[in-house]
Amino acid sequence: MQTLFPRTLSFLFGTAIAVLAAQGCGDDEATGDDDDGTGGMGGTGGLPVTVSGPGSSTGTMASSSTTTATTTGGVMTTSSSTGMGGMGTGGAGGGMGTGGAGGTMGTGGAGGMGTGGAGGMGTGGAGGGMGTGGMGAGGMGTGGMGAGGMGTGGMGGMGAGGMGAGGMGAGGMGTGGAGGGGTVVTVLNEPFVNDAAFVKLDGNGSVAAFFSDGGADYWGITDGATGGNFGGDGAPNLTGDYAGLMGTFLALQDLDGEGLALPAVMQWQSLSIANLTSLQLSFKLAEAAASDQNDDMDAGDFLRFEAIVDGGAPVTIFEFRGDANTNGVFREDTDLDGLGDGAVAVGPTAVTFTKPIGLTGTTLTLVVSADLNSGDEDIALDDIVVEGIN
Repeated sequence: MQTLFPRTLSFLFGTAIAVLAAQGCGDDEATGDDDDGTGGMGGTGGLPVTVSGPGSSTGTMASSSTTTATTTGGVMTTSSSTGMGGMGTGGAGGGMGTGGAGGTMGTGGAGGMGTGGAGGMGTGGAGGGMGTGGMGAGGMGTGGMGAGGMGTGGMGGMGAGGMGAGGMGAGGMGTGGAGGGGTVVTVLNEPFVNDAAFVKLDGNGSVAAFFSDGGADYWGITDGATGGNFGGDGAPNLTGDYAGLMGTFLALQDLDGEGLALPAVMQWQSLSIANLTSLQLSFKLAEAAASDQNDDMDAGDFLRFEAIVDGGAPVTIFEFRGDANTNGVFREDTDLDGLGDGAVAVGPTAVTFTKPIGLTGTTLTLVVSADLNSGDEDIALDDIVVEGIN
């Protein structure tokens, strides 16, 4: 009995030390702010763990981890917990704190790998991997830099361990970037209900007016049938000429037939584009079938859209011309060589065209010019819109 008691006492004492060593003693636990809760417990495998408080979670440690303690001649040796010990907690809510206790796995080496992994796979790596021991294998390993970091971890990572690898790694860089799309601002929306928003000029720069001869020479706003605004003249009958245009729209044909100096020009002046980027222009365009059902748009016939920013030189955004010298199809002249070459043929059903303007500044003047000098050379135009990003 006298010899057995000291050995038994030594054995029990050694085992107690080993258990404390495997659990990390808890002295390195970091505490988050009141709103963040406390990071999930890492540590020994196979132990159920419950963490209370705002944003915390409950989990069960994987049972694959082991802690072995042996005593030889009064000297205790241990092997620390490894494996997936942290596959339980560290995730939901707790990860949003400092993830403190997770990092206290043993020495922050093998133990840190456990809690780091589990915390990272929860709500965010910050829970486990960003604990005090997160600077060991846990924080730098699976937890901080791995899946956890890609979760909500980056936010929790700004706790105790947040300035380590985890918070500054995948997690911290995770949420930010989505914001910068900006707000779409409508600079111009012209539905051609009336002519109040733009100035009408002739080719000499003189003020001009809508007109119609009641037949095939006209420039004005039509209702698509027999009504509209043609400067007091009788409206032409355009019933059935166009499709895909709703309500009123602009109609033009044989513009010099009543003596107008070509081209006919419309200007939307001094539109504010301050602080806007990514300006773009869109509109609907159609060209009716000719009376003989042949295409009658010549290379010399055109519709042009120009942008003038802050009083500078006009920049052509769109230009449409016939794709043959005579009696061709109306197409965009993409290379501005005087001949339509675009893939889209403009016909009786309206087509929407959109293109970046590519300019920035303070004010924009949009200029639309049309040169149509014969019968059966007609266009319909609607819904001119300029937008930018603020």
